[in-house]
Amino acid sequence: MPLPIYVEYSGHRTNQRPRSFTVDEQVFNIEAVLDQWYESSGTYFKVQTTERKVYLLRYDGEGDEWTLQSGFHGDEFIRAAEHRVHYRRARGDPPGRGTD
Repeated sequence: MPLPIYVEYSGHRTNQRPRSFTVDEQVFNIEAVLDQWYESSGTYFKVQTTERKVYLLRYDGEGDEWTLQSGFHGDEFIRAAEHRVHYRRARGDPPGRGTD
């Protein structure tokens, strides 16, 4: 399950070059873009943060949305988000609160 994130970027276009991203109010500064590719579903960036962790980010130009994809170090955040959704559903909270 991709996780919506906030991304600071440089350049003229939103998907030109991510500089940092925020997950659960935690900011990750990007040291390097290791790879970038285009697919019909969006633009993908394999990035390395200043903590030397590697994440896969995706920009959907049609929906104007950035997401953290599964794989690499991003899995820890995605698992935590999935846990929160399952917990809310088990409590009977209505959908649409938080990350679900």
